[in-house]
Amino acid sequence: MAITPALTADGFTAPRAADFLDTVREDYETRTGITPDWDRDEVIGQLSAIMADQLDAQAQAAQAVYDSRRRASATGIQLDDIGAIVGVTREDATYSRATVRFSGTNGTFIGTGFIVEGGGTGDDERWATIEDATIAAGIASVLVQAQNPGAIVATIGQIDAIVTPKTGVTAVTNLVAATPGVDRELDSAYRSRQAASLQISGSAAANAIYAKLVQLSYIESATVVENDDSIYQTISGIYMDPNAIAVVLWPNTLTTAEQEAVAEVIYTHTPAGTKTMGAVGASVAKPDGLLKLIYWDWASTDGITVSVATTPRSGYVLADYHDALVDSIAEWFLTLRVGAGVTRLDISVLAGAITNTNTGERMIAGATVLLDGMAADYPGVATTLVTLTGSAVVT
Repeated sequence: MAITPALTADGFTAPRAADFLDTVREDYETRTGITPDWDRDEVIGQLSAIMADQLDAQAQAAQAVYDSRRRASATGIQLDDIGAIVGVTREDATYSRATVRFSGTNGTFIGTGFIVEGGGTGDDERWATIEDATIAAGIASVLVQAQNPGAIVATIGQIDAIVTPKTGVTAVTNLVAATPGVDRELDSAYRSRQAASLQISGSAAANAIYAKLVQLSYIESATVVENDDSIYQTISGIYMDPNAIAVVLWPNTLTTAEQEAVAEVIYTHTPAGTKTMGAVGASVAKPDGLLKLIYWDWASTDGITVSVATTPRSGYVLADYHDALVDSIAEWFLTLRVGAGVTRLDISVLAGAITNTNTGERMIAGATVLLDGMAADYPGVATTLVTLTGSAVVT
């Protein structure tokens, strides 16, 4: 008897290898009128088992294709395809940036593409200026960007070598640590951003502004707080003017052009008569040709440590799931938006979701979570982005 198609109004469920094996053998007996010895020691028993295994592989592939139609279970190129449908593409790796100070002769022009060196794994990472500058009062501060993508680290003073020789430029250093870039967007972060994009509508709601901002490749995280009342009040920890919008963004190393693009997004989606709040500003041109200043704030970062003491389920040991849980926690932190807090339950849920990739069985029976060494949740602050310090310690 043939297997009934598993695609129904309720979805698709692939038959199992055992189903195929029974069906193949029953069909053989029906067609031939022979009931052979189906023992695996017999040739026909082996052939029927091989056929069932091959059919099962095809069925599982069909199940995977069907599952990839849903954002929650899609990965890789399948998740990219879903993103293309809603107009949200995966973010490529970004580049670390830093502000460096050049010393030299007044009036010396430093153009875009001037190369300096320092930081990175071997203290030989190269950086290029992404803005023009002219030395005045003996110094010039300018943004530089790493030539290689990813989380290139440069601590204070590490960028200290001039690669592009130029008369009038005598020294370079970075007075603050570089803001690291990120690797190519992970599935978890991309999935969350796709979901956020669906909040975009014709209205000028805070969610719509947020969704537009995080689509900008150089914005890693943001929050938007709205006070639509005619009174002063504190919302999400921010003291708000009446009828105002407060936008907080990360990172804080945007070029002038990128800041102008941010201002344009905020201006376009903010209701008329609504004030924008913050200490950072950029001008946009209104329809009447006049300029309007749009304000926002940069977020600060607060790194926390995470340690998880796990109890494995029967049949498993720490090594079976250690790396998977460490990676899962790191990916989850990358999805946090400015202002979000971290609870121990968040991390416990991640631990409980780690499964055996072959059987689908959960491998962790319980987890005790400490945040910054304490058995307490870490509350969010509206102007702060919580990051993970190092890697999670899983025992």
